[in-house]
Amino acid sequence: MRKIPTPNRRELLQAALGEIKTDLAVINTRYLNLFTGEEYLANVFIHKGFVVHVEKDDLNEGLNNVRQLIDAQHAYIVPGLIDAHMHVESSMLTPRNFAEAVIPHGTTTVITDPHEVANVAGEEAVRYMHDAGADLPMRQWINIPSSVPAVPSLEEAGAVFDASVVDRLAELKNVIGLAEVMDYKGVEQGSDRMMDMIEAAERNDLYIQGHVPGESGRLLSAYLVGGPTTDHETRAPGEAKNKLRAGMYVDARESSMAKNIEAIWNDVKDLPWRDRLALCTDDREASDILKTGHMNDVVRQIIKNGMPPIEAIRAGSLHVAEEVGITNLGAIAPGYVADFLLMHDLEASDPEKVFLKGN
Repeated sequence: MRKIPTPNRRELLQAALGEIKTDLAVINTRYLNLFTGEEYLANVFIHKGFVVHVEKDDLNEGLNNVRQLIDAQHAYIVPGLIDAHMHVESSMLTPRNFAEAVIPHGTTTVITDPHEVANVAGEEAVRYMHDAGADLPMRQWINIPSSVPAVPSLEEAGAVFDASVVDRLAELKNVIGLAEVMDYKGVEQGSDRMMDMIEAAERNDLYIQGHVPGESGRLLSAYLVGGPTTDHETRAPGEAKNKLRAGMYVDARESSMAKNIEAIWNDVKDLPWRDRLALCTDDREASDILKTGHMNDVVRQIIKNGMPPIEAIRAGSLHVAEEVGITNLGAIAPGYVADFLLMHDLEASDPEKVFLKGN
């Protein structure tokens, strides 16, 4: 578990207490509480890029001690959307142009696996994607590719990644995990290559992203014992339910090619709890991003299939943050990073304003 660093915590405490002038207040919002499932009118106070207070009782309190007021005019305020699994290069865009395309759709963070470019140009490609995705008005967190090559000894690639590569790339600032562990048979059977890479990831405090289509029973248990905690390759009836029951995070995918939302929702809709159901795009082409959207379209599709809107927002924000182990992202609450959207229609899921760290 980790947090996005909090600068000058003492100043944030003063802002929370109303002792100093706060940077921003977003007033007259329809606030969705992702911890309790409630909706109510509230004002949200933000300082130095973090939420410091949410006021629901006295909507006039503290407004004379704020540098900037934004009147939401009863728009919903929801967390910025987080893509649990994707590949920037699949969009055929550079990281910067990808950001320009998806930010207006409300995506403020992506967990990206550069395994396609890594299979061509190795470590240099991962470092390029990392550096090109930094200093943008969104987060592009990198998972270190685990499948370079995808099928060892049966294909040629531009590099071979092993545990030593994981150790080196883990030093990069925005690396957060080990990317989709596609050699699920290698994990289940405890192959040296996969165990060494997983141990290197754990040694470097990285979460381990999975890729395990179709497995169940003891094979799925073995895969989870092996280390991965997530899966985005869930398609068949009963598969999502089995994985959730085993404690796995299921990333319901709606990409340009694989559209799994309807099948997954029909599988899990009768479960009492779905706290480990998250959302992802995986591979979306540039034309689809521009025409239909990005993570907001995934949210839109699962709402159309019957998920309550507040749960859909939760699946596309808080659940993803919890999946990757970040404890102060994915909700609008004191101490959380102030990534948020304003929108009047949750079912349409088209944001009118997008904020990153309060900007």
